[in-house]
Amino acid sequence: MQQLQVVLVNLSGDILSKVESDLREYGGVVDAAFIDVDATIANYHVPPDQKRLFILELREEDDLLKLSRLADGYPEHPILVLSSMLESKAILGAVRSGASQFVPLPIKSEEFRDALDRLARRYGFRPNAGRLIVVTGVTEGCGGTTVALNLAHEANRLGSERTVLLEIGGRIGRLAVMIDSTPKYSSSDLLADIDSVDLDGFRRALTPLRDGLMVLPGAYQSLAGASPPVGSVLRLISLARRAADVVVVDVSGSFDEVFFAIMKAADDIILVAEQKVPSVHSLMLVRDAIVGHGAHGRRHYVINRYSSEIPGASLAEITKLLAEQHIHVCPVRSDGNAVMESINTGKSIREVAPHSPALEDMDKMLKEIAGGWLGTHGPVHRAGGFWRRLSAFFGG
Repeated sequence: MQQLQVVLVNLSGDILSKVESDLREYGGVVDAAFIDVDATIANYHVPPDQKRLFILELREEDDLLKLSRLADGYPEHPILVLSSMLESKAILGAVRSGASQFVPLPIKSEEFRDALDRLARRYGFRPNAGRLIVVTGVTEGCGGTTVALNLAHEANRLGSERTVLLEIGGRIGRLAVMIDSTPKYSSSDLLADIDSVDLDGFRRALTPLRDGLMVLPGAYQSLAGASPPVGSVLRLISLARRAADVVVVDVSGSFDEVFFAIMKAADDIILVAEQKVPSVHSLMLVRDAIVGHGAHGRRHYVINRYSSEIPGASLAEITKLLAEQHIHVCPVRSDGNAVMESINTGKSIREVAPHSPALEDMDKMLKEIAGGWLGTHGPVHRAGGFWRRLSAFFGG
């Protein structure tokens, strides 16, 4: 995958400012900007073996001819069209003239991001941003926060130079108590006034756990208020991705529009369940809902506190019920003593029980996740260091 680099054509005024702002939030880079199609074709040449996304504003019906010329001039490259001409004839004309995506004016950030997501997946672009791993428990008390916390610790230990752990959703946050810390700021604090938070402000709001690992917990000193707007949450996540190589988000199972928006933004989705039949049933329901809402991240199914010795759904049965090709079902063996000591002392499992079977299983899961994207997402690691060090630890 290559970085998302964009060429702006025929944009000006407020529309230009809005596009530039939303691209920055998404992690794209403006490579060039031209006043019209003629200037673009005359002056811009795409480097060999690279792709560019062209963004063009259509202002009147005659501009469809200009769109056709742009598409003919750069036939291997996608074009995102912005227009206030919303009649079906105009939209159909744009598609026939070469548009890959159509976003109506005035721009709504969520619609613009959805269009960029679709183009990024189809054409192999990546935002200039850290990997986003979202963790959620499908039933209350199944250990989602424990998995998220220890996954962030391990990613940091094994090579991610900048790891951020966020806790989003729920009226009562758990993360601050689990790390035995009293952070100055919570995600609820930033979401309450997110428009005034820039990248430097976001970094200052983080609480360091160790060198290269920072956290922003959920509300822990009082109950959180109403669910924040989707746009605010996506801006918070965008800031985190710009500040880190790896972002782990522990999101509560609210299953509202905020929950599904976070899932749609994820590169990897980790659904945590137990082998109890009701929990497996919830796992299937949540999986179906996430897919139905258009989340395309790689899914990993964690069966927490797993034991082949107790009654319950077996791994084979769970795998069969989920009925997916290339499925990633990850059992995490039960180790109540290690997990309890970790929680009660505010430390990671590795710090209190480095030989815990639960930790061993989480490391296997991290290996699986890393194998899917390492080497294709440049900013995540130091010149192969993440995978090299991971292999050294586990003999891979």
